[in-house]
Amino acid sequence: MLCRIPRPKRSKAPRRTYPLFTHFQDLNGRPTLSVWWDTTKTHPSLPPLFSFQVYVMHKASPVDKADREALASDLFRKILGDWHGYSSRIDLHFMRPGEKTADCVESHRSHVQAKPTNLARVVVPAYTCWYSRPSHSFIYVVFAQDWKKEGLKGVCFDYDSSRPGIPADAIREKHLVNDEMERTADDYCAEWCWKDDYEEIFGEARDAGMTDWQEVFKAANRLGMDQW
Repeated sequence: MLCRIPRPKRSKAPRRTYPLFTHFQDLNGRPTLSVWWDTTKTHPSLPPLFSFQVYVMHKASPVDKADREALASDLFRKILGDWHGYSSRIDLHFMRPGEKTADCVESHRSHVQAKPTNLARVVVPAYTCWYSRPSHSFIYVVFAQDWKKEGLKGVCFDYDSSRPGIPADAIREKHLVNDEMERTADDYCAEWCWKDDYEEIFGEARDAGMTDWQEVFKAANRLGMDQW
């Protein structure tokens, strides 16, 4: 039987949200920045587990911390909009000179295979179920400084090798401009197999004031959620 997280009554008034940033180095030593929105301006906060990985190519990468946070905020709004912003985050990886899309793909795979002790840095291993799309992995790539005009790359890989005509090592890129950036995120959010369970448990945990995912899983007794 499901053990539910005690949840206080929701306020009917709309709640204002603020961006929260966490700077760290990823497994490959690249500067990385996580951003999500919350109703408080300060930590501690329960970070969303569901995330999109965004790789910023060197020529498009700002250097200053404030400029990187501004870029993260703009990308968050453009990719996630208002619909998924409450329960999702984006992680920006700032690439080194000479690194290409293939390096971004390998970086993503290494993060998927890792088992971080900090669950706030977990990377979604598969955005889609086997029957919905032939590819399970996806990243955004910022290839131009003026990305609002030039757009982003959407990179799909890790294809189902059982499907005819698609090599397992295929990497396919799509140029995303304007509303396509958010529509792509909408599609992957909708197809994620843990979507309904995750959004319910995440909302309950935040309303209960929890800030640590180990505490959340223990309280909710949803033993499968930490194996996705």
